[in-house]
Amino acid sequence: MIMKYLIFSMLLCFFSQPENCTFKSGAIQTGNWELEKISRNNLEFKNGIIVKTNLYDLTYIKTLYTNSGTPYLIMSGKSCEKCDENPSIFVHNPENGNFDVNEVNKYVYPGKLFDYLGGKIIFSSRLFIGNCSNENISLIWMQKFYTNTDSTIKENFFVLSLLDEAIKESLYDNFILDENNFCIELEGKDFTSEP
Repeated sequence: MIMKYLIFSMLLCFFSQPENCTFKSGAIQTGNWELEKISRNNLEFKNGIIVKTNLYDLTYIKTLYTNSGTPYLIMSGKSCEKCDENPSIFVHNPENGNFDVNEVNKYVYPGKLFDYLGGKIIFSSRLFIGNCSNENISLIWMQKFYTNTDSTIKENFFVLSLLDEAIKESLYDNFILDENNFCIELEGKDFTSEP
Protein backbone atom coordinates (compact mmCIF):
# COMPACT_ATOMS: atom_id res chain seq x y z
CA MET A 1 0.00 0.00 0.00
CA ILE A 2 2.79 2.42 0.89
CA MET A 3 4.58 1.68 -2.38
CA LYS A 4 1.36 2.29 -4.38
CA TYR A 5 0.90 5.62 -2.64
CA LEU A 6 4.52 6.64 -3.27
CA ILE A 7 4.28 5.75 -6.97
CA PHE A 8 0.93 7.57 -7.28
CA SER A 9 2.33 10.67 -5.53
CA MET A 10 5.41 10.71 -7.73
CA LEU A 11 3.41 10.28 -10.95
CA LEU A 12 0.89 12.93 -9.93
CA CYS A 13 3.64 15.37 -9.14
CA PHE A 14 5.75 14.67 -12.21
CA PHE A 15 2.83 14.89 -14.66
CA SER A 16 1.24 17.98 -13.10
CA GLN A 17 4.31 20.12 -12.31
CA PRO A 18 7.58 18.26 -13.00
CA GLU A 19 9.74 21.35 -12.51
CA ASN A 20 8.50 21.74 -8.93
CA CYS A 21 8.47 18.09 -7.87
CA THR A 22 11.09 16.94 -5.37
CA PHE A 23 11.46 13.67 -3.47
CA LYS A 24 14.23 12.82 -1.06
CA SER A 25 15.91 9.47 -1.57
CA GLY A 26 15.08 6.72 0.89
CA ALA A 27 11.52 7.89 1.52
CA ILE A 28 9.55 5.15 3.21
CA GLN A 29 6.64 6.91 4.98
CA THR A 30 4.31 8.34 2.40
CA GLY A 31 1.06 8.60 4.34
CA ASN A 32 2.53 10.56 7.25
CA TRP A 33 2.66 14.32 6.69
CA GLU A 34 4.80 15.14 9.74
CA LEU A 35 6.98 18.19 9.14
CA GLU A 36 10.72 17.65 9.24
CA LYS A 37 11.81 21.22 8.48
CA ILE A 38 11.12 24.42 6.57
CA SER A 39 13.72 25.46 4.00
CA ARG A 40 12.94 29.02 2.89
CA ASN A 41 9.74 28.50 0.83
CA ASN A 42 9.61 24.69 1.09
CA LEU A 43 7.98 22.31 3.55
CA GLU A 44 10.05 19.14 3.94
CA PHE A 45 8.18 16.18 5.42
CA LYS A 46 9.42 13.01 7.10
CA ASN A 47 7.69 10.96 4.38
CA GLY A 48 10.35 12.23 1.96
CA ILE A 49 8.17 14.68 0.06
CA ILE A 50 9.03 18.35 -0.30
CA VAL A 51 6.12 20.68 -1.00
CA LYS A 52 7.35 23.81 -2.74
CA THR A 53 5.46 27.00 -2.05
CA ASN A 54 5.93 30.57 -3.21
CA LEU A 55 5.15 31.98 0.25
CA TYR A 56 7.43 34.26 2.25
CA ASP A 57 7.62 34.17 6.06
CA LEU A 58 6.27 30.62 5.71
CA THR A 59 5.02 29.01 8.91
CA TYR A 60 3.71 25.46 9.16
CA ILE A 61 0.79 25.24 11.57
CA LYS A 62 -0.61 21.71 11.36
CA THR A 63 -1.63 18.83 9.12
CA LEU A 64 -5.29 17.84 9.37
CA TYR A 65 -6.77 14.63 7.99
CA THR A 66 -10.32 13.93 6.85
CA ASN A 67 -12.05 10.80 8.17
CA SER A 68 -10.78 8.84 5.17
CA GLY A 69 -7.21 10.14 5.55
CA THR A 70 -6.99 12.95 2.98
CA PRO A 71 -4.30 15.35 4.29
CA TYR A 72 -4.58 19.14 4.38
CA LEU A 73 -1.61 21.32 5.28
CA ILE A 74 -2.42 24.43 7.30
CA MET A 75 0.19 27.15 6.92
CA SER A 76 0.64 30.90 6.99
CA GLY A 77 2.72 33.29 4.98
CA LYS A 78 2.80 36.24 2.59
CA SER A 79 2.87 36.41 -1.21
CA CYS A 80 5.63 39.03 -1.22
CA GLU A 81 8.99 39.21 0.52
CA LYS A 82 9.39 42.86 1.50
CA CYS A 83 5.96 44.44 1.55
CA ASP A 84 3.20 45.67 3.85
CA GLU A 85 1.04 42.58 3.30
CA ASN A 86 -0.21 40.90 6.46
CA PRO A 87 0.27 37.15 6.78
CA SER A 88 -2.65 34.96 5.73
CA ILE A 89 -3.77 31.41 6.44
CA PHE A 90 -3.54 28.90 3.58
CA VAL A 91 -4.99 25.39 3.31
CA HIS A 92 -3.49 22.94 0.81
CA ASN A 93 -3.97 19.26 -0.04
CA PRO A 94 -0.40 18.09 -0.81
CA GLU A 95 -1.73 15.21 -2.89
CA ASN A 96 -2.66 17.87 -5.47
CA GLY A 97 1.00 18.80 -6.03
CA ASN A 98 2.91 21.89 -5.06
CA PHE A 99 1.39 25.07 -3.67
CA ASP A 100 0.94 28.28 -5.69
CA VAL A 101 -0.33 31.31 -3.77
CA ASN A 102 -1.87 32.68 -6.96
CA GLU A 103 -4.13 29.63 -7.40
CA VAL A 104 -5.63 29.27 -3.91
CA ASN A 105 -7.80 31.23 -1.52
CA LYS A 106 -6.13 33.03 1.33
CA TYR A 107 -7.82 33.46 4.68
CA VAL A 108 -7.42 36.05 7.41
CA TYR A 109 -4.83 35.39 10.12
CA PRO A 110 -6.56 35.54 13.53
CA GLY A 111 -6.20 38.54 15.79
CA LYS A 112 -7.08 42.22 15.74
CA LEU A 113 -6.88 44.48 12.71
CA PHE A 114 -6.42 48.20 13.30
CA ASP A 115 -6.88 50.97 10.75
CA TYR A 116 -3.41 52.11 9.68
CA LEU A 117 -4.46 55.77 9.57
CA GLY A 118 -6.65 56.20 12.65
CA GLY A 119 -5.49 53.28 14.79
CA LYS A 120 -9.05 52.15 15.57
CA ILE A 121 -9.99 48.50 15.56
CA ILE A 122 -11.90 47.49 12.41
CA PHE A 123 -11.91 43.69 12.63
CA SER A 124 -11.09 40.88 15.06
CA SER A 125 -11.17 37.12 14.80
CA ARG A 126 -10.32 33.90 16.60
CA LEU A 127 -9.39 30.74 14.68
CA PHE A 128 -10.10 27.18 15.81
CA ILE A 129 -8.53 24.27 13.94
CA GLY A 130 -9.33 20.54 14.00
CA ASN A 131 -12.35 18.53 15.08
CA CYS A 132 -14.23 21.61 16.24
CA SER A 133 -17.75 20.75 15.11
CA ASN A 134 -19.93 17.71 14.76
CA GLU A 135 -19.74 17.93 10.97
CA ASN A 136 -16.21 17.69 9.56
CA ILE A 137 -12.60 18.46 10.28
CA SER A 138 -12.59 22.23 9.92
CA LEU A 139 -11.15 25.66 10.47
CA ILE A 140 -13.59 28.00 12.18
CA TRP A 141 -13.19 31.76 12.42
CA MET A 142 -15.23 33.70 15.00
CA GLN A 143 -15.31 37.15 13.38
CA LYS A 144 -16.30 40.64 14.52
CA PHE A 145 -16.56 43.66 12.26
CA TYR A 146 -16.50 47.15 13.83
CA THR A 147 -17.88 50.58 12.91
CA ASN A 148 -15.94 53.82 13.17
CA THR A 149 -17.07 54.16 16.78
CA ASP A 150 -15.47 50.82 17.84
CA SER A 151 -18.83 49.22 18.52
CA THR A 152 -19.39 45.80 17.01
CA ILE A 153 -21.53 45.99 13.90
CA LYS A 154 -21.57 42.36 12.82
CA GLU A 155 -20.49 38.99 14.17
CA ASN A 156 -20.38 35.72 12.26
CA PHE A 157 -18.67 32.36 11.92
CA PHE A 158 -16.71 31.53 8.78
CA VAL A 159 -16.22 27.75 8.45
CA LEU A 160 -13.89 25.83 6.15
CA SER A 161 -14.94 22.18 6.09
CA LEU A 162 -12.16 19.91 4.83
CA LEU A 163 -13.68 17.20 2.66
CA ASP A 164 -11.96 14.44 0.70
CA GLU A 165 -12.69 16.04 -2.65
CA ALA A 166 -12.65 19.77 -1.83
CA ILE A 167 -12.83 22.54 0.73
CA LYS A 168 -16.31 23.83 1.50
CA GLU A 169 -16.77 27.43 2.67
CA SER A 170 -19.79 28.39 4.80
CA LEU A 171 -20.88 31.49 6.70
CA TYR A 172 -23.14 31.30 9.76
CA ASP A 173 -24.69 33.86 12.09
CA ASN A 174 -24.66 31.26 14.88
CA PHE A 175 -22.50 28.19 15.29
CA ILE A 176 -21.91 25.67 18.05
CA LEU A 177 -18.18 25.32 18.57
CA ASP A 178 -17.04 22.05 20.16
CA GLU A 179 -13.87 22.99 22.06
CA ASN A 180 -12.13 19.73 22.93
CA ASN A 181 -8.66 18.13 22.86
CA PHE A 182 -8.85 17.77 19.09
CA CYS A 183 -9.76 21.43 18.51
CA ILE A 184 -6.98 23.97 19.01
CA GLU A 185 -7.08 27.75 18.91
CA LEU A 186 -4.36 29.47 16.91
CA GLU A 187 -3.07 32.42 18.89
CA GLY A 188 -3.97 35.71 17.25
CA LYS A 189 -1.74 38.69 16.48
CA ASP A 190 -2.30 42.42 16.11
CA PHE A 191 -2.03 43.94 12.64
CA THR A 192 -2.65 47.24 10.90
CA SER A 193 -4.68 47.39 7.72
CA GLU A 194 -2.76 47.38 4.47
CA PRO A 195 -2.40 50.80 2.79
